[in-house]
Amino acid sequence: MKYQIAIAHRVCPVLAKTASHYTDKFEMVKATTASLARALTGLRVKLVVILDGCPPEYARLFDDVFAHIEGVDYSRENTPAIGNHATYGRQLEILADCAAEAENLYFSEDDYLY
Repeated sequence: MKYQIAIAHRVCPVLAKTASHYTDKFEMVKATTASLARALTGLRVKLVVILDGCPPEYARLFDDVFAHIEGVDYSRENTPAIGNHATYGRQLEILADCAAEAENLYFSEDDYLY
């Protein structure tokens, strides 16, 4: 297998009403993104980030963090705020496309800590 894990990671710029410890979504995403980057150290990873209606600073954040990590095959998709259902469907498509080349498939969200 080419990858140990393929990850489809969804990001939305709206802070959930149930979010704890954060009042700013971008600050939360910075923290969870750093956590994800640390967790991927030393792995062979296919990572696709879906930015759903996100402002440009989100793209810069992910590009800065993941574009140069050894072992991480990173790409991102910018969608025009298509919503939860549509981005979940996109995650399914991405991971189905990766099934033949990855040992594990993982659905990831912007509010997960690793």
